[in-house]
Amino acid sequence: ILTVSINGEPVYANRGALKMLVDCGLQPRDLTQLLPGDLASRLVTLRRSGLATDRFEYHTCGRDLSCEIHPLPDDNLFYLYLSDITEHKRAEHQGV
Repeated sequence: ILTVSINGEPVYANRGALKMLVDCGLQPRDLTQLLPGDLASRLVTLRRSGLATDRFEYHTCGRDLSCEIHPLPDDNLFYLYLSDITEHKRAEHQGV
């Protein structure tokens, strides 16, 4: 779980997000490398849409990730729920 600002800058990362960083060979200061490059535009679009959530998949650090975004009442903050779906995708491609 991450909390990010409207411009996609991390404000908080829980232990699971920090473990993902370590698994990717990154340091806590590299947290933005775990996030998709178009995150800020996705956040603005979600906020403007009035929808309660957005979900998408992307590839970074050699991993496939699923991201679910939830706007917080503060107009400038969002929760991001990241899940590593690499093994699931691999099994999907192998027809398992």
